[in-house]
Order: sequence, then C-alpha cells, then structure tokens
Amino acid sequence: MAFPPHDVVDIAGHPIAYHSMGDGPLVICLHGFPDTAHTWDALLPQLAAAGLRGVAPYLRGYAPTGLAVDGDYSQRAIGQDVIDLMDALGADKAVLVGHDWGTSAVHSAVAQYPERIAAMATLAIPHPRMIKPTPKLMWKARHFLAWLLPWYPEWWLRNGGVDRIYRRWSPTWDVPPGETAQIIADFADPARLKAALRYYRSMPQQGGRAFKPFRKALFATIDVPALCLYGEDDGAALPAAFAATTAAYSSEYRVMGIAGAGHFLHRERPDEVLPLLVDFARKHAR
Repeated sequence: MAFPPHDVVDIAGHPIAYHSMGDGPLVICLHGFPDTAHTWDALLPQLAAAGLRGVAPYLRGYAPTGLAVDGDYSQRAIGQDVIDLMDALGADKAVLVGHDWGTSAVHSAVAQYPERIAAMATLAIPHPRMIKPTPKLMWKARHFLAWLLPWYPEWWLRNGGVDRIYRRWSPTWDVPPGETAQIIADFADPARLKAALRYYRSMPQQGGRAFKPFRKALFATIDVPALCLYGEDDGAALPAAFAATTAAYSSEYRVMGIAGAGHFLHRERPDEVLPLLVDFARKHAR
C-alpha cells in the first residue's frame, strides 16, 4: 500500500503537515532527529489494517510543516502541538507513538494532558527522570552539547553528518540506499536545519523559572499505559536507563530491548518492532 500524500492543518498560526491512513481510533506517530514522518511509512498501513487511524505528522520546523511562528521549539511546545493536532482531527483521545524527539513530544503531551492520552509507546528514549548524566552517557549523547555551538553543527550536518549519525547510532544496521535522502535535502534549507537544531538549543532555557511547572509534571510518575522499546546496540543511549524505567510508571508498563538493533530500531527490525506497536495500539485505542 502506497504511503498517502500529506494533508495540512493550521495549528496556532503555523501549518502542520501529516500523513493519514485508515479509519478508527487515532494513533499519532511522531518522528525524531534527524528524520521525517516517512520513518513510519511501514507502520501506518499496519495500523490501518488493524482498524485504526494512523497519523504521522512532521514536527514543527520540519518540511512541509511550517516553521514555528513564535520561534519556540521547546519540549513543552512540541507536546502542545500533539494535543492541538488531536483537536484539529476531532479526537478526544489518542494513542501516541514516538521515536527520539518524538518520544520527547509524547512525554510532553502526557505531562500536560494525561487525560487525553489513551496509551503511549516510546522508542529509543527512556523516561526523562531516568536519564542520569554519567560520563558514559555524556559521551554517547555528546551531540546534545555539540549542537549548542553556533555554526559548527550546521556545517557538520551539511557535510555528511546525517549519514555519520545513522552509522554511529545504529552501528549494526546496513542503512538502505536513500534512507536519509529526504532529510539531507530538507537540511539543505538553512531555515529548516536551524529549526531542527533549535530543539537542542532550546534546552538550556527550559531550566528557567517559566518552565518549572512543566518540569515538575514531566518528571512525575506516569499513570498512562506505556510500552518502551529500545535497541540493545543503540549508539546514543544506555540500556541501564531503560531497565530502571519501571519506577517511573504506575499503570501498565512494559519495557523491551530489541537484540541486534540500534537507535532506529523500528526501521532496522520492522518485522519484530511494528507488530508490537500495532498490538499495543489496538489494545488501548478508543
């Protein structure tokens, strides 16, 4: 089944583009960095076949979604976008699926509007309160610091950096030809690349007083059914962080490592990962 053309809705003054397949309870699938909504092109048909509506938006700043008119790329803002998209699609509740920064959007939406989330599935990133800044983690996630620099990240990413990220974060994956072509083309636009990096560059400001209530909610125990999947060979994360995540959830919770997979586990092991996501969504969607 071909991946459908994207639709567009206007949210808080900027357009959000999304792909949609199927009818039924809503499942929103959120991509990460450096990636696009096409990361879910194998999942949406499976959700549709299971009687669900799979929707994969492009996060704010990622083409063809608009740039944030307010310049806000904070975690709080991307979580609000998820809720606003639900409103635009006429859904009171949704199952959320997120990978990488999409996982951060899931955690943000759940922190702000837990009553709107039927269930959550996260890939590659653990609950935020389980991320401890150990030397080993800081080395694996050194891009978080590098992306704060003024001009170097733009130069690096436009000069082979995207492909190097995929090789480093998913070291056992034979990345298919063309897998990164769209994001490389998008990042050729300086405004789009700057927007993607502002997800990282906005993080220091989120330590300020204005974000204190949000941080408190973000680090609180989650009372939403949850599934957390990670690649055991992820070059950007530590398996121990995932093993400790059970303490962050008070509802149904399952954590599973995928052997032989790295950071892009849903692309590397689709036959193993996607059925887990479909079964979880079908169980909880309403």
